[in-house]
Amino acid sequence: MAFTLPFGLVFELPVLSWLLSRLGIINHQLLSSNRKYAILTIAVLSAALTPGGDPISMALMAIPVYILFEISVVVARITGSRRMETVGSPA
Repeated sequence: MAFTLPFGLVFELPVLSWLLSRLGIINHQLLSSNRKYAILTIAVLSAALTPGGDPISMALMAIPVYILFEISVVVARITGSRRMETVGSPA
């Protein structure tokens, strides 16, 4: 039950990256170049948000979040390329 809210918020990561990429705030190069900081942040947050102090529950939170981060990089890459196509096309 304690995992419900953190997992629910974390699963919005690809949607958030799509929105920020669509607005031009982030791009896939920014996400890729800051991957090591994302891994550190994921590890710290998963340790803080899990109810127990054991590494298994931390891993159960951190691994899906990292996969969602990588999905977010792909989403930002696709959104950025589509954004460049629409900007470059004549109106």
